[in-house]
Amino acid sequence: MRGVAGDINLTDEDKSILSEALDIRREMDGYHGRVAFDDRNIEDILSMLAFNLLGGGTSDRNKLKAFTNAISKTIELACNITHPGIPTGPRAQYSAITEGNEIYRRFWKAMFERHKRGQALPTIITFNYDLVLERALLQLLTNTYYNSYDNPVPFKNISLDYQYKHFPQQDYDVNYASYGSFESKQGTVLKHSNTLKQPNSAHIELLKLHGSLNFPNSKSKSDSDLPSITSVIENPYIL
Repeated sequence: MRGVAGDINLTDEDKSILSEALDIRREMDGYHGRVAFDDRNIEDILSMLAFNLLGGGTSDRNKLKAFTNAISKTIELACNITHPGIPTGPRAQYSAITEGNEIYRRFWKAMFERHKRGQALPTIITFNYDLVLERALLQLLTNTYYNSYDNPVPFKNISLDYQYKHFPQQDYDVNYASYGSFESKQGTVLKHSNTLKQPNSAHIELLKLHGSLNFPNSKSKSDSDLPSITSVIENPYIL
């Protein structure tokens, strides 16, 4: 391990998480005599660790958790699409973020053009664990790409539905706001919505068949906590 990810120096905690996963992978070298699998393929390793759980105990459960956390850490270190999520509270501060490849924001623009033409948004199916699509969505709608003058958003509300029982559908209102102090420019912001679905709404089904870095393994203990579509959680649900 070189101790760096791109231009980022790994913290001691990062190194510990990744080193533990490497140790687990080395332990599995002995499996080659009994079964054919690729110890460079994370899905093969996850499958073996999950299989061990069927007849194993706490040690096997801890190994699966440690490897899952290492996957989560690796993906985050490699991801250049960022977003802090939707701020809450009466004095919530919004900021326009355009980090990362523009292609993901263009993807959502193309989806919204379908809605503008009266076409239903297609269900999106992915095997990826990352939060790139979610963050790019918030980057686009918390920004100055749209305004109420000559380029309005083609809907008033938007919902994101994972069809996952431990992560309820997220509903947002699209509002217009000014960005900048001196030469202000109008853009859009998202706010959590408690209203019923309105006629001019966009519904996005995002099916993540192998799990996601923001999927909890079980329902949150606090029903009042709003889950975040852009934040990685500890011990996420990954298949």
